[in-house]
Amino acid sequence: MSDLRKQLAVYAVTDRSWLNGRRLADDIRKVLDGCVTILQLREKELPYDEFLEEAREIKALCDSYGVPLIINDEVRIAKELGVGAHVGQHDESLAEARAELGPDAIIGVSCESVAQAIAAEKGGADYLGVGAVFPTSTKTDAAFVDSRELAAICAAVKIPVVAIGGISLNNLMTLGGSGIVGVAVVSALFAAADPFAATKKMAEEVNKMLEVPVLKRKGAIIDLDGTLIDSIPYWDRLGYDYLESKGVTPHPDLKAQLDSMEIPSGAAYIKATYGLKEDVPTICRELIAGIESVYREKAPLLPGAKEMLQKLQQEDVRMTLFTATAKPLAIAALQRTGIDGFFDSVISTMELGIEKSSAEAYYRVLGRMGTALSETTVYDDAEYALEGAKKAGFKVVKCG
Repeated sequence: MSDLRKQLAVYAVTDRSWLNGRRLADDIRKVLDGCVTILQLREKELPYDEFLEEAREIKALCDSYGVPLIINDEVRIAKELGVGAHVGQHDESLAEARAELGPDAIIGVSCESVAQAIAAEKGGADYLGVGAVFPTSTKTDAAFVDSRELAAICAAVKIPVVAIGGISLNNLMTLGGSGIVGVAVVSALFAAADPFAATKKMAEEVNKMLEVPVLKRKGAIIDLDGTLIDSIPYWDRLGYDYLESKGVTPHPDLKAQLDSMEIPSGAAYIKATYGLKEDVPTICRELIAGIESVYREKAPLLPGAKEMLQKLQQEDVRMTLFTATAKPLAIAALQRTGIDGFFDSVISTMELGIEKSSAEAYYRVLGRMGTALSETTVYDDAEYALEGAKKAGFKVVKCG
């Protein structure tokens, strides 16, 4: 693995759109002379037979320089040549590629999130290509991965991570300290007037960028209701009050049914169980309206809540509020109780569209925080939320 990390430092990805009549092999020779450490042959439009013929020539060239060759997407060609492959989230699956190429082949996977990265590592990927970290003309449909998501991905997996997408000498150093082991570059090399000189300079700057130390800051994902503010008694009554306002008699076990549900799933349960004429989105809006005054006017801080936040702040822990409550109401409660200044960000499950029982929800939050999963703790009072965090691999603290 240590050799692979070094090989991934200057990762060239081919693109024939800048050849202007030149042979691709000639430009590849120039970037190899400039100290590329690994090369990916990417041909999205070339017919299979032409791709295979070209790949044979490029492999011989890479072999003469002792540089590994990776084939983008076309696993059959990688198998034919006995080289590695790189697959995307929508290309041939990692499992299929591994079955085709065997246990010793280098296989990389494109990722855009912490969840995808963890899944790829568990699936047997050897490295990850993460991006686009900057706007890129090479893949106009690529999702943008910001610096915090990149840092969180690097800290969440043990396999090496390469950044890709719009990387140039002008922005390269901003990636320092993220935890990446290298950069994958396309136009910065192959669109250059002198690919050899461009690669040589890129290699020099990559070495400087990799010398920037990785600083792993601790993180805390903190719940609002029942953890910081005393709002649970109002939530316990919400379903009963709502149904009674509709002239419907609630079942005695309503609270028990709703305890592990957030508003969207609770609204769906109420609709299905009580046959209300309102649709689920309307029920959601009406439930939120019914609880709004609790956040704007009523619910006090729980004993010890502010002291806990102060302690975490003194320890330089980056704090994110993660709540099932609508974001505007959560912010109103934080401001009213004077604790809004402790939080780096406020995230609601309602904006994510994923409830806390899902590990994916916590991976999404982690990506926005940029902290290491192993150094981030979840504070919550709800068992279903703590179970979701545990499934994601977080340390948890039960509050309330």
